[in-house]
Amino acid sequence: LVVGRQAIGFGRIAIFSPLDVIAPFAPDALETAVRPGVDAIRAGFHYGLDGQVGALFVAGDQQRHDSWLTTWSDNRSGIDLLAIAGRLRSRSMIGCGLAGNLGTLGLKGELTFYRGQNTDDADGDLRRHFAIGAVEAWYRFDNGISLIAEYLYNGPGGEDPQDYLLVAGSAPLREGMTYLLGRHYLLVAPSYQLHPLVTLEGLLIWNLKDRSTLLRPALVCSLNDNLDLQLFWAWPAGAGPRQQQGDPWLQPDSEFGLQGESAGLFLRYFF
Repeated sequence: LVVGRQAIGFGRIAIFSPLDVIAPFAPDALETAVRPGVDAIRAGFHYGLDGQVGALFVAGDQQRHDSWLTTWSDNRSGIDLLAIAGRLRSRSMIGCGLAGNLGTLGLKGELTFYRGQNTDDADGDLRRHFAIGAVEAWYRFDNGISLIAEYLYNGPGGEDPQDYLLVAGSAPLREGMTYLLGRHYLLVAPSYQLHPLVTLEGLLIWNLKDRSTLLRPALVCSLNDNLDLQLFWAWPAGAGPRQQQGDPWLQPDSEFGLQGESAGLFLRYFF
């Protein structure tokens, strides 16, 4: 039994996990080693070698944003089995997942279903029911390159670019349930260790519907035992926004065409 501020994560998919519903990382997050904490009460019961049943309450900023969830995980014949159900910030939800290996290929799949709330409000959910699902594969080549590839179905997103502004103001985006505006994505994250202290990483997010992309190469250097430096450059590509005749507002033609290029550094010190 754990009471108080704590980090809670659930799910196995590395880039963006549909089962990681409490405080999920964005697919382009730079820092994923330390998860932000939430105020919660969590109870767990272990059975057998790998089985675990859990229940948790997470306090929201308002009472209607409180979450009550039950979780289950087990391992059967080398396959991780996952399930979660309950109420996530006033939404009924249920989810399941699998994680295992096919030879040297790692495979994971996760799917969650939600019942939308406040669909008549401009800042509520856009649909009565929606789902978020993903399939991810991981493989390490003989030359040392590791590759993670994920297909993501983003149910809260929009099918067409003209829906993106409405999606951006909806509750799933504001609450961090998802960070993407479209519906279908391919996410790819390769990495290669150039030197024991230097790793080259990459991230590609491809909106399969509007064909826009976000490419972010990064170089991670270990400067000391407890000091890491990450240099990155984010390059979005896609059709830019356009202005229709008689409309004072710019309308998006693609998701990543709305963004500009950026570069920076991220320094981590462990103590």
